[in-house]
Amino acid sequence: MLDLHMKCDNCKSENMKILYRLSYMDINECKECGLRFTDQSKIPKSLYTENYFKKTNKHFFEDSWADYETKIKTSKKLRRFKDTLKKLEKYTNKGNLLDVGCATGVFLDIAKKTGWKPYGVEISKFASEYGRKNFNLNIQTGDLLNARFKENFFDLVTMWDVIEHVEIPSKTLIMLNKIIKKGGVLFLLTTNDDSLMGHLAHTFYKLKIKKFAELIHPKHHNYHFTKKVLINMLNKSGFEIVYTKKSEMPLENIIQGPVVKAMATVLYLFSGILRQQHEIIVIARKK
Repeated sequence: MLDLHMKCDNCKSENMKILYRLSYMDINECKECGLRFTDQSKIPKSLYTENYFKKTNKHFFEDSWADYETKIKTSKKLRRFKDTLKKLEKYTNKGNLLDVGCATGVFLDIAKKTGWKPYGVEISKFASEYGRKNFNLNIQTGDLLNARFKENFFDLVTMWDVIEHVEIPSKTLIMLNKIIKKGGVLFLLTTNDDSLMGHLAHTFYKLKIKKFAELIHPKHHNYHFTKKVLINMLNKSGFEIVYTKKSEMPLENIIQGPVVKAMATVLYLFSGILRQQHEIIVIARKK
């Protein structure tokens, strides 16, 4: 049953509906602004353990360890890290960089080797300890809202597949605006619910086929954004949008096996033609 006292984190409306009733979670949608979110009280707090990185999401993190440099030539994920850093240097000075949800710290280590001063915050005790031990990185363990960073300190903050995991996106974005220098930049990558995959999931769900909706709405995602809603939240938090792009997750990061990867390959072809890809990339500047 929908909690009638639930408020939208974006527009504060209590006018909600249940969009999906999945086997593990309900996904709600705000009728006013379109923000989609789950009941976070049902999500286990110990979700991001060593098992999460090494077993549950083994394929997604297979190039996130101390030997990552041996995989740079073949890993689309690692090449994406390097290419994105080069692109971001066009928008801000190469100075203090914070990676929120930095996992084991591979992106920060790449940044350090290209001249950035890296900092990280990671909720997983296992992953943050790994990054400190193996890459000698300054990583705080815990949530960004409880971290200790100076205001107006960072030239760049990155969130790779993280904003959908946080408990309160509005507070997270306001905190980021405080610790980013004026004119500094925020980079976000998250899933796009207003995509071909999202629309197909909703169509199949109406036909009583829930599996597709469950594949693209994993239980560890608290929020499911559309480009419109995400940009609206960024603007409210003191950012102006300077770049947006839609993209797809590298096939190598899909964890469900060869059949799902084959299906994804076909869907990627059509989503590209329709410009309805399942990822959103946003670069926003602090006003």
